[in-house]
Amino acid sequence: MITPGLKILGLAKEITVLYDSLMFDKSTLTTMLIIDIEEKQSDLTSVIKANSIDGVKSVGHKLRGNSAALALGFEAINRIGEALESASVTGDWDQIRQLLIQLASELEAIRTPS
Repeated sequence: MITPGLKILGLAKEITVLYDSLMFDKSTLTTMLIIDIEEKQSDLTSVIKANSIDGVKSVGHKLRGNSAALALGFEAINRIGEALESASVTGDWDQIRQLLIQLASELEAIRTPS
């Protein structure tokens, strides 16, 4: 039996191979990821201001399934998305706001690799 974690790792490897075959270099893919996460961060800020729990769930779902984050090794983005989906089910606005802060921190880490 394949556990969900192994499925995700396998998917990340397949995505990496696909990106390699499309001639995307890591720098280009990272730039594309940054642009996408900036958009999701803006979307999340907007849905929080609008008190839209469905909007939070939608943004969380998109972050959770971000294949570029997986392929590049930024799994924290996917975990934040999963946590947003969970927090949207319970309506935990404090947790949702905390996850927005975490998303900003992860985005900064992607922008400025060590």
